[in-house]
Amino acid sequence: NRLALLAAIFSAPTFSHAFVPSNGRFGRPTNVAPAISASSSSSALCGVKSFLSERFKDKLDLGPTGDILHELENFKQEDGESDGDANVRGLKIALKILEILDDAEDEELANLDDGLVRNDPDADESVMSALDSIKEKIGSAKEKIKEFEKAKGMIEKLLDIHEKRGDNDMQYTYTTYPSHPEYPDIDLSGAMKRLEGAPVKEDWFSAKKMARILRRMIRASRFGYDRDEAVEEREKTKGTEKFYEASFSDDKIGLLNKIPNPFNGLPRPEYTIKNWKKDKFQAGQFLSGVNPVMIRVVTDVDDQLTGEIKAKIGTDKLKKLCDEKKLFYVSYDDLARLEDKWHHAWPEVNNPDATPEQKEELHYLHAPIAVFYLDGENELDFLGIQLTRTFNAPVYTPAEKNKAKWLYAKMSLQNADTNIHEWVSHLANTHLTMEPHFIAIHNVLRGNVSRDAHPLYSFLRPLTIDTLFLNWAARDSLVSYGSDSMGDRFTSAGVGQIMQLIGMQWERYDFFKSSSLPSELESRGFTEDFDMPGYYFRDDGMKLWNMMGKYASDFVDEVYASDADVKGDDRIQEWAHFTSASDKLAVPGFPSSFETKEGLAKVLQVLCWVPSGLHAGVNFPQYDYLMFMPNKPLGLMKPMPHDDDMNEEWIFENTLCDSSQKDLMLTLNSLVLPSTHTVNSLEEEIDASGYGSKAYAAYKKALEEYGKEVEARNEGLEKQGKFPYVYMHPDNCPASIDI
Repeated sequence: NRLALLAAIFSAPTFSHAFVPSNGRFGRPTNVAPAISASSSSSALCGVKSFLSERFKDKLDLGPTGDILHELENFKQEDGESDGDANVRGLKIALKILEILDDAEDEELANLDDGLVRNDPDADESVMSALDSIKEKIGSAKEKIKEFEKAKGMIEKLLDIHEKRGDNDMQYTYTTYPSHPEYPDIDLSGAMKRLEGAPVKEDWFSAKKMARILRRMIRASRFGYDRDEAVEEREKTKGTEKFYEASFSDDKIGLLNKIPNPFNGLPRPEYTIKNWKKDKFQAGQFLSGVNPVMIRVVTDVDDQLTGEIKAKIGTDKLKKLCDEKKLFYVSYDDLARLEDKWHHAWPEVNNPDATPEQKEELHYLHAPIAVFYLDGENELDFLGIQLTRTFNAPVYTPAEKNKAKWLYAKMSLQNADTNIHEWVSHLANTHLTMEPHFIAIHNVLRGNVSRDAHPLYSFLRPLTIDTLFLNWAARDSLVSYGSDSMGDRFTSAGVGQIMQLIGMQWERYDFFKSSSLPSELESRGFTEDFDMPGYYFRDDGMKLWNMMGKYASDFVDEVYASDADVKGDDRIQEWAHFTSASDKLAVPGFPSSFETKEGLAKVLQVLCWVPSGLHAGVNFPQYDYLMFMPNKPLGLMKPMPHDDDMNEEWIFENTLCDSSQKDLMLTLNSLVLPSTHTVNSLEEEIDASGYGSKAYAAYKKALEEYGKEVEARNEGLEKQGKFPYVYMHPDNCPASIDI
């Protein structure tokens, strides 16, 4: 059930910059149906209603009040009407909409109302029976069958979800990660603690969110990857660069391509497709792309760079750039520590029934070092890339005679970066790092039958929304230890090595040094006074970080009058102990007690930043940079060749994991689902507690001014033909890791 639910979630499309107006805002989704209690059978209608009302609004201009769409959008259960009757009536309306959308002339489809069969008008089974009847009636229409199967599956999950969740007052238990079957001798118990079992009811996705996912799932399937034009184009272009463009839909349609496409299921990341081979575009991604937390300032050429790089580029040149503070590098040292630099996409220990072709599928991974410099235009550019750590290993530069070799060196570098991004910068440093904190917050600060919620819970609860559910679901899909694991099929590292990378990260983790933005930046050489043009992740992040610090301090002031009040609060001392103690959640560097208001506010600031700004910065750029697979491949099927005969044709015919393209694209679509729980939309949550309303009002006002600054900056970038950085705009930046 968990796998089926996650599969549905990971089939959802999303926004990219293709959706961004010129002011650089993504904009919130419209016409989302009101939340319906998951415990009611009427939740079955929620997904269908919400999906249809938004999906068809632009296309179906059906006239004044009283039309079919209006009837659907204003649907509600009538007095005295049973749940079963309400569901069937709603499904009848939905079918009329489907008929119009599909231009169906089939008499059977037009008369589906007569095919609705219910055995028990008050039972959830009646809804399933009705859907089965619908499927039989349209059995000759393949696409309709596919859509109804998906809709039916999601509705079944919505009906079933209530009994699958634990009671909210239940205390969470926690455990450690087991060793992976591929590497049974590597102990993972030292990694961060994880939830044992499923989350409680309030930590699951709401019915409203399930409805949004259903809408996007059907949109992606029908109007994205599987539309006829995309299938035909992929058949014609397999083995070429065009193959990886074929799955995107067009934002404009019509004879002159002037009409906005209302069914733009997978928008083209146009800027990336046009620029991905350019050195400056590739280099710039290390500052403000999807993984802007790897680049470092070179402060000691002899200590930080290899002999091979110094020999190829020239020590004097490198030292001059270093003295001018214009020299930078990335080094994937953890990848060099892995036992293997390749892995089976279908590990035999987990996939004993794999086909011969699957057993032969290998994915490769280098452990590169790359060097960059600021050029005369103050833009980051490449000096060279060393892919392996062996003596006399080649260093590839932009001056390579074989341009295909230089292109593949960049792709191999990005492949390493993407694996570190997805599993360390993203999954480990945000999702999994926050998991022990959210367990502690639930167990100690949340109210239950024996004690009221602590005042700080009002600050912390909005930061926790949906994360424990996502992490729990990911362990059964993206990083599952079982057969057909997405992490094995998609990536060059594979789940067994992914878990080792996560363990390595936790070995050196410290709560303040690793998760405080100024400390993390300084650890890479980006001190407060270091001038770094184009580092929008740092620029926007530091503004957001400082606003969060003020918000945390103001909130603490509303709760505590003095340091003595903090020190004397037994509840938060219990929280500190539960989070930090070695026999509890054991978060390294988390304070074992709270002594001052300032110290408490600093902890709250970190807990506010990681699930919000940091996660936004490493998650939401994924559509723009990863959806076009050649730009940042998550899996590569060939290492760098030793000969010089390779060409671009060889790259596109042999190296990219075409078999996983669809699943990868649909997964990435879901991972950047726009949030309805942004940092500037928390009034109701804060006000309901009675604590922090003044602090949040000041925070929201500061966010509004910050948003204007981001928009002005992005407008200037667009005028220069550059890519806007919109991911931390308060309209886009979630308060929690909610996708």
